[in-house]
Amino acid sequence: MRFVLICLVAVGSLGGSLVGGAQPAAASPDNSDVATVSSAPERLLMAAMKKMSTGTWKVKGTATFKKTIKLQGRLAGRDFDLTMDPGSKPGFPLRGIVIGDRAWICSDGKTWRTGSTDDRMIYNLTHTPISPDRNMPPFEEVGREQRKGATWLHIRLKVPAEEKVDPKSLPQYWLVLDAEGAPLYIGHADMPMVTRGSTDVTLCSFDYAPTTKEITPPSGRKEKQQTLGSPIDDETHR
Repeated sequence: MRFVLICLVAVGSLGGSLVGGAQPAAASPDNSDVATVSSAPERLLMAAMKKMSTGTWKVKGTATFKKTIKLQGRLAGRDFDLTMDPGSKPGFPLRGIVIGDRAWICSDGKTWRTGSTDDRMIYNLTHTPISPDRNMPPFEEVGREQRKGATWLHIRLKVPAEEKVDPKSLPQYWLVLDAEGAPLYIGHADMPMVTRGSTDVTLCSFDYAPTTKEITPPSGRKEKQQTLGSPIDDETHR
């Protein structure tokens, strides 16, 4: 196959080894045929990614390698509040919060401890699919549908017709459009991420939606016992 593996590499592993210790990078093809018209699917995707580079966004979904983990929470630039289930301790989800140069981790469902802002594995898994890339490869439109009064545009990475590729293995997005057809945000992304230097693939599938709820530090002192709550509601946006 002619597409190459590029883009972001996840650094660190919040709370220990995650998804087989993989450091995922998004799979992306050669971009020499990128269309220049503003209505091209990849241009709409870039516009949606740019809008999601500001504000706070809910995320919920799964990452699957040798096992499946559930991830949910909020993203705001490089800040995040994310919960991983299962976590590093049996029976307890792991929750990590990073705000600027401060970080906190709760791995037992009640006690917060100081973390490292370099531990960004679960952040990279959830953020890489919506990260803007100047070298956006060509995408093609798959279809459109109405969901809760909004138009969702389904696009998929475009590969040459002669390449025998399972469409489900390709990066694909569902863009939420406004009444004029302009992208508002990415409503859902399916993204295979490949460990650099290997053939290990982590399949990521996430829903995204805007939220007005800000990312805040754990309430009270970090040494104080605190009940671990879900960082977002149970609403599914796919």
